[in-house]
Amino acid sequence: MNSRNLTKQWTMAFIACVLLLASLAIAPLRYVAASEGGYVIGTGRVVPNTDPMQSSWLLTSHGVSEYVYQQDAEGNLYSRFIKTLEKVDSNTWQAELNEGVFFADGSEVDAEALAASMNEIQEKNELAQATAGRLIFTADDSYQMTIATERETNVMMSILGEWTNVVFKQAGDEYIYTGPYQVESLRPQEEIVLTPNTYYPEANQRQQVTLKAFQDETAMRLAFENDELDMIYPISPDLKEQLEAAGEVTKSIDAGYQYFMTVNMTQGPLADSALREALDLGLNREEYLQALKGGYEATSLFAHYFDFNGDIAKRFDPETAAKILDDAGWTLNEDGLREKDGETLALNLATLSFRKDLVLLSTVIASQLEGLGITCQVEALDNAEDLDATSGYDLLLYSQHTAPTGEPSFFLNQFYRTNGPKNQFGYSNPEVDQLLDELGAAKESAEVNQLAKDIQEIILAEDRPVLLVIDPQWHAAVSEELADYSIYCGDYYIVNDQLGLDTYGE
Repeated sequence: MNSRNLTKQWTMAFIACVLLLASLAIAPLRYVAASEGGYVIGTGRVVPNTDPMQSSWLLTSHGVSEYVYQQDAEGNLYSRFIKTLEKVDSNTWQAELNEGVFFADGSEVDAEALAASMNEIQEKNELAQATAGRLIFTADDSYQMTIATERETNVMMSILGEWTNVVFKQAGDEYIYTGPYQVESLRPQEEIVLTPNTYYPEANQRQQVTLKAFQDETAMRLAFENDELDMIYPISPDLKEQLEAAGEVTKSIDAGYQYFMTVNMTQGPLADSALREALDLGLNREEYLQALKGGYEATSLFAHYFDFNGDIAKRFDPETAAKILDDAGWTLNEDGLREKDGETLALNLATLSFRKDLVLLSTVIASQLEGLGITCQVEALDNAEDLDATSGYDLLLYSQHTAPTGEPSFFLNQFYRTNGPKNQFGYSNPEVDQLLDELGAAKESAEVNQLAKDIQEIILAEDRPVLLVIDPQWHAAVSEELADYSIYCGDYYIVNDQLGLDTYGE
């Protein structure tokens, strides 16, 4: 072989190696999905559709979509998409993306794709603007992205972990996500069948998952006891006790959710601050702990384990509550009802039908108000998102995870900033708005905690646009195979990427 032919062969080999390496660099790693077995989960809600503007939270709870940052079982935020995130100036952030993260169709989540996803959410979902105003995402190159904010913030990681901010792309009428599972079939609000996303790590260890919605807890219990379900969550404390007595495996977690009543203080009798104070004193919160057979007395708007949760004692003082009502002109008539100018004091209380705890608590609250001479009409709604001050309700008994990313500003801005996207009953206090601006600019955790507590003090001890109810625990029952499966952060990650990984193949 002469030197010219040898050189030619080495050159061809070198080119082949380069082409092979290049193809490996751009091709997504695809995992082979497990094909046998599967888990069936009974729960309260199944997603109505796969639209990220309407169903981002449930899709992530089902394991289909992912937030840009998510919480792990230890409460830490992490991102599969962003490698580094740095603040450049008051209203600008720079993100470096990880390479090799893919949508379920095998296309890469590069800076252009991530920016397009986030910008569409900013345009179509005002809830995404709660913490720092409008955000604009710009792809600088394949893996560099600039984020511009309308208001200053020091919690960009947390903002990108808010439940509105799921990573998605659209192909025709289909939405494509990045989570550990993808949708195989969907019967809206009834059943969703999921198969492993073969472009998500460890897909070869995952199995099919089916989530079924149950409105009747007895039916869910029977299905679980007949081994038709591998997990049921959340369940009532009564069902938890019954299943424990039957030898089943149960779990209890600090939900992170808070139960509270939003007050219509712009219309109706509760526009009078004296009546709001009377109600606050007339609620016996110890009875809520008894009704739910556990949980914690709420001392402010966040779960008890957060450093930014306030410590505002709520005393039960029905005598003082009665005197405040008397002084406000609402005196007891011969039927034992509060009456003023020939009109009895009647309140309309709305709650959520799919939260069984709330339905139970609404009857306890109505009974307590009747003890004060106040008539209370309760209505359980399928959805309360469209309620406002003109809807005819005086109180909304609601549940909300108030710190799903481990910091307070998202919830406080949503519910208590003037014209905030979840400020349904029109609360407004310029001092609170100013403190929220300061909270956005605060850098040190001690300052953040104190500002959050100051805001809660004004809200809960002075204005009372909300009345505390309980800091609850939630419960689940699982098969022995899932005994070690971690449920955390309320129902944000019912199906997470650890489902079945410890047990598959055993």
